[in-house]
Amino acid sequence: MSAESFQGVDLSLPAKAPERDQNEETSLALRPFALYTLVSLPDSEYDEAIELSNSKYGDHENSIRRARNGSSFLGELPSLKDVFEYHASEAAKNGVEEMYFAAVVSKDWRHNGLVIVALDDGGMQGDVDSFRIKAENAGSLLVYLQVDTIDWSEAKQEFSIKPQKT
Repeated sequence: MSAESFQGVDLSLPAKAPERDQNEETSLALRPFALYTLVSLPDSEYDEAIELSNSKYGDHENSIRRARNGSSFLGELPSLKDVFEYHASEAAKNGVEEMYFAAVVSKDWRHNGLVIVALDDGGMQGDVDSFRIKAENAGSLLVYLQVDTIDWSEAKQEFSIKPQKT
């Protein structure tokens, strides 16, 4: 993927997800989605982002939740790729959905939305993709993707937003 940066956050991702072990068991259970943050947010605002993300779908077993470990990737140059690598290796152990995750990449996330990342864009080739979405649409859209109510390309076309320059 091309290198992209927004407000000092590196949003670049690898082109391909790591190959999965063919013998690895895949759970059919609906798992919650991890929400990571690459910007410094007070706990109350992190909780607000989760609450707003789940507002259209409600609080269910597969709602958006705080990432259990490594929820904050704050460094000199925050990188979505670092979050991606952590998620790809740790999601199953952390009990969260492996195929998709969401991230706060702007302190002004209410206007600039969240980024949703797919470890496979639906083509079954492990092509990584992402787009920005309004927080209030994130939870329900992730569930629709999880249960195949909508495919990635359709979701991206219908829900993708452009960040506002601040």
